[in-house]
Amino acid sequence: MKVNLCAHARFMGMRFWHLTALLVLGLVSGAYAPSVGAVETSGLYQATVPVGDRAQASRDEAFRQALAQVLVKVSGNSKIVLQPAAQKALKNSSSFVQEYAYAGKGDGLRLQVKFEPEAINQWLIRNKLPLWSRERPVVIWWVGVEESSRQRFILGRLASAKHGALMQVVEKTAALRGVPVIFPLLDLEDRGVVSFSDLAGGFISPVERASSRYEANAEVIGILRRQSGEWVGRWQLEFSGQTARWRSVGVTPASVLENAVNEVADHLAKHLAVVPTSQKEPALLITFRDVQTAAAFARIEHLLRHFASIRHAYPLSIDGDRVRFRVIPRGQPGDVARNLALTGWLRPLPPPFDQAAKAPGGSDSTLYYRYMP
Repeated sequence: MKVNLCAHARFMGMRFWHLTALLVLGLVSGAYAPSVGAVETSGLYQATVPVGDRAQASRDEAFRQALAQVLVKVSGNSKIVLQPAAQKALKNSSSFVQEYAYAGKGDGLRLQVKFEPEAINQWLIRNKLPLWSRERPVVIWWVGVEESSRQRFILGRLASAKHGALMQVVEKTAALRGVPVIFPLLDLEDRGVVSFSDLAGGFISPVERASSRYEANAEVIGILRRQSGEWVGRWQLEFSGQTARWRSVGVTPASVLENAVNEVADHLAKHLAVVPTSQKEPALLITFRDVQTAAAFARIEHLLRHFASIRHAYPLSIDGDRVRFRVIPRGQPGDVARNLALTGWLRPLPPPFDQAAKAPGGSDSTLYYRYMP
């Protein structure tokens, strides 16, 4: 197992030395990537777009198209490119490029572009546009398709190739939005819990029971039907105790599925993406219990330092198995709790398990969690 020596030194130093010793030890390197209920999404700051040739004019246009895709993924805002600030940024898209490479040839020539993450993040913050963390909820899709009164099926991994084409539409569109998606296996266990009728009726209980084996953070229940020469989708999203319902219509099932994915991404981003505020938000204290090792300490600190909802996170103290951090939110304080709720290895605790926890200035803005590796 890889050991973060800096985090280990800090952890042990906080156990055996006065708190002021912490200030000498510097910042943790953040070598631990969090393994959470949500997924640390990769590829948010890169895009691959078709390009006609290797000329500079074609490359510059490809940079603009790629940056537009990245801004949508990182912000969670499907209409961000309509913002005046975004229009200006797209004209100067090459300034955000970290590296690029060509792939394919002829009509299949593509440009793979990676952008500088910090440059993108700081641009969003300066322009007070939404910023969505890399840690994003995993969404499981339970979709029933009715081609006719005699042809009904549920999309699943172990189903026929026909299902695969429709699932690929969801996966490809979700990748463009930076949303992790999965489908059920639809094996005997799943079929014994969820039926087509359950999906058609919008019954969430059997879906939640079946979804528990997949460790998803959100469930989509959908029915896709051919009606009067067009395809109609009826959708339901269950996330964080809230339900969203909508209907979509399209000429093809693919267009209806694409619309559904974009609706899901928009809804999740509105709930989780952070819009930076100009005013200074009050500090929060976050106390974690059952933190026994330097690895656990590093894991928690890495998580806090990489949340878009957190501007700064400073470890304050360790008392036995309890670690306390001072956190400065980037947006509203509630954004921090909403994002931490996605972390599978942290369980919220009712206050106060620690009567002494007080935020600086006498505030009672304290969150409590148990570390559960």
